[in-house]
Amino acid sequence: MRILRELIAIRETLAGTVALLAALSVYPIQAQTEGNNVVYNSSGTCCSGSSNASYAFVDASVFDNANGNKGDVCADILSAYGAYSGAKMVVIDARGIAPGSSGICSSSPFPSMAVPAVILLPAGKIPLGTNWVLPDRTRIVGEGADPTKASGTILQATTSSSFMIEFGSSAVCVNNICDGIGVENLTLDGNGVSVGGIRNKSSQERSYVNDVSLVNISGTGLDVETSNGSGQDSGPYSNITFIAGSTSAVCANIFGYGATHGIHGIKCTGTGLNDPVGIYLASNGNSLEDVYVDGFADGIRIVSGSQTVQGNVVVNVTGGTDVTNVVHICGTLGVDCGSTNIGDLTILQVSKNGAQNAILDELTPTYSGSTGQPTLVTDNSVAIYAIGDPNSSGYGGTSRFTTATQSVNVPAWMVGNGPASGSCTNKNGTLYSNNGSGSTLYVCVAGAWNVVK
Repeated sequence: MRILRELIAIRETLAGTVALLAALSVYPIQAQTEGNNVVYNSSGTCCSGSSNASYAFVDASVFDNANGNKGDVCADILSAYGAYSGAKMVVIDARGIAPGSSGICSSSPFPSMAVPAVILLPAGKIPLGTNWVLPDRTRIVGEGADPTKASGTILQATTSSSFMIEFGSSAVCVNNICDGIGVENLTLDGNGVSVGGIRNKSSQERSYVNDVSLVNISGTGLDVETSNGSGQDSGPYSNITFIAGSTSAVCANIFGYGATHGIHGIKCTGTGLNDPVGIYLASNGNSLEDVYVDGFADGIRIVSGSQTVQGNVVVNVTGGTDVTNVVHICGTLGVDCGSTNIGDLTILQVSKNGAQNAILDELTPTYSGSTGQPTLVTDNSVAIYAIGDPNSSGYGGTSRFTTATQSVNVPAWMVGNGPASGSCTNKNGTLYSNNGSGSTLYVCVAGAWNVVK
């Protein structure tokens, strides 16, 4: 029986070998073109750049010796684009290039009419002599982000520029709108020059940033502009670390008219020398989630211009010891950021963690008699702080609800298992729901609980 099984196995092996030789006689293996390290042959022709060609990926390192400046990652990537310009898309693997101090990227690695591409960048420091403008449907992927710059892929600025990386432009986007631009797994080092990190004002759906460190940035780390249909619907922007390079630096900025998929997971560290603002939020329908801020007077500042800023959600924000206000809501009661068009704002899970104030609200006042003053929430943690729509009554006409209990005269809604008792000094308007026996709803009036129902 054993001998029979072995004979059957030998017969099947021989049959497979004959089938393979027959296939090779119909579609013979072709020699690889320069840079193309995988052959895909569907019609007897190989990797010619025609519309039916497909490339698993292109090895950009083979172009390194041919280019005049060895280690110039930009020149090598540009050469790889040129060799396969006829493809519908291309994956360019530059991980085999060893970037060096002599290999400064003095020009853009992207052609003006680039095909959709995924660029795999090498580990090490890549000095940029110019900013990178990513074309439509282009993603760059590094070998890891590291705010200490000890490992991974590091793009280092060598000259001043508005931003080190731009998502699209009028030159590379149809009608100034791109899609599918992404940056992940790398570090941007401002290197002490006047420069920002990443700006998106031209790319929408499927555009994102993930696992990126922005260090020594003197301008804005992440800038998303949603006016006139530009960067709206982009994101999410996630797992970002920012370390300021000057006292005027801003961690992140979202402004305009449109919504994004939000920022989810960002750590912002200022210089601690009274840096004004960590994150600006001045757009509609955004979410900021899992945020840590330290070294900024305002961790998050919510502000509006002429447009209405509404429908935003801020979740799980933690301050640090060098923070004055973890969240600052601008309004007409303020002296440094007057703003009236803010509404439908929900703030959840704010923790001071050493900051002076959890929330400074200059939109909805706290009253002392008939005089409205900015509301200062000093609780160590605040579960809910929600603001409704403003109305024709001015700043006094904006609805608000909060679970804060330590701040002066900020109405809350509390729940218990028995009747309300004791005083409720400085809590006028606070509601209390009783889940036990007796009256079910109380309201605080003039420092005492009154039964509503």
